[in-house]
Amino acid sequence: MKIAHISSSGKLDGGAELCLISLIKYEIENGIDPYVLLPYKGELQEKLNSMGVENDIIHYLPWRHRRSEPKLKSSVIFLLKIVINLIREVHIYHLLRRHKVDLVHINTTAVYAGSISAHVLNIPLIWHLREFNGRPTSYDFYCKSFSYRLLANASKCIAVSEVMDSFYSKHLKNSVVIYDSMEEPKHARKSDLFSSDITKIILIGNKKPDKGQMDAIKALSQLRDLPIHLTLIGKELDKAYVEEMHNYIQKHSLANLLTDNSFDSKAKFKLLESDIALNCSRSESFGRTTVEALMSGCLVIGNNNSCTAELLANGRGLLYEGPEDLSAKIRWAINHPAESKDIAKKGAKFGVGSFQTGNKNILDLFKSML
Repeated sequence: MKIAHISSSGKLDGGAELCLISLIKYEIENGIDPYVLLPYKGELQEKLNSMGVENDIIHYLPWRHRRSEPKLKSSVIFLLKIVINLIREVHIYHLLRRHKVDLVHINTTAVYAGSISAHVLNIPLIWHLREFNGRPTSYDFYCKSFSYRLLANASKCIAVSEVMDSFYSKHLKNSVVIYDSMEEPKHARKSDLFSSDITKIILIGNKKPDKGQMDAIKALSQLRDLPIHLTLIGKELDKAYVEEMHNYIQKHSLANLLTDNSFDSKAKFKLLESDIALNCSRSESFGRTTVEALMSGCLVIGNNNSCTAELLANGRGLLYEGPEDLSAKIRWAINHPAESKDIAKKGAKFGVGSFQTGNKNILDLFKSML
């Protein structure tokens, strides 16, 4: 069985790409022959090469745009991209035929490369729904009717959460919810929660407005009377936002309460050393870092929206609305360590027990389509 995976990125710093690598590893372990198409060179191709996975670069373009983009400019770009992508689709068609692909899997909704070729070749098409498109997010499809028509014609769409499935439900009737597989921490926690003199708080996520680091920083400014330390880990993807963060930290003299790391390869180990993990994102389709924090035994406090609310429901974590409420939740957690530990244990049980069969379920779905 040969499966062609279509990636929307050549990088290896996003949840979608990490999940794709995990799925491909599982396929290889189960005798499946994976083949990957990429839009450009990068770390993802290097990883695939190291795994001995066949791949090709085809410079296809996304079919989404920033909603803030002027309408006329957006229309012109869309027309140009259609022409370019049709030319690329011819190359993809020949590659799928040459490799005798049995099934096509598009890993995100950011691209539609391979969808037309799969239809022409009468090959089953599975499409992963990993992103929100349209309000209230920053991105949307150039042409919604065209996009949803292609998505609806897929053999099956995989929503990565109940929230994601609900978001697309009025347009699609061919979706199924399958959580991504996540690896359990390979090491145990070094100490019990809230057992040290300083409460360690961590937030992992690329630094940009929709990840909400400013919520954590503003909350920190209201907690000076408590022995706490906040660690921020993530790449600086929005210079203006990072400058806003640094200016606020300097203005309110928070530098001694905070560590700001651009990148840390040992982020997962830092989770095992932390008491509280924050997710301040404005919108999460799944929330890979939230699940990692749950599995690591942290008390997770998340923004009350999207999949963060889904993952932390039923007492598996705490939810907040706004920086002031976040500071109140952190204060409550520190002042009620026994209750906080009980919530963290419930979250850890859910995290470890709910994200081990994703790859198996996806592969079973693939096989059922043949």
